[in-house]
Amino acid sequence: MAAAIRPNTKAIYLEIPGNPNSDIPNIEVIAEIAHTHGLPLVIDNTFGTPFLIRPIEFGADIVIHSATKFIGGHGTTLGGIIVDSGKFDWKSSGKYAPISEPDPSYHGISFAILWPMRCRSATGRSLNP
Repeated sequence: MAAAIRPNTKAIYLEIPGNPNSDIPNIEVIAEIAHTHGLPLVIDNTFGTPFLIRPIEFGADIVIHSATKFIGGHGTTLGGIIVDSGKFDWKSSGKYAPISEPDPSYHGISFAILWPMRCRSATGRSLNP
């Protein structure tokens, strides 16, 4: 995995358990690789759910859950959850200007200070309150 990291790599992304084999990668080792390269480790924990697997405890920086599936349990609504551990230093790498630099639309406040994660929808519209 470390050999695949390039200067333009922005994050390492995993799905837990992995699809289609339901394998469980060693989160701690992969988190160490990510952090050594100044990258956040992002984990999709939709199938694992926060009840069974808590990736932040093993070094993940951001965990994504589909609230539509196992959290909601009924599939009648559409939703998702993004959980930021608050441990990743968005400023130090210099790769995340939209998060770490002052945003003029928010009176020059940096999202790295104000809000650990700046979210965007699939259409590019800001999801920030």
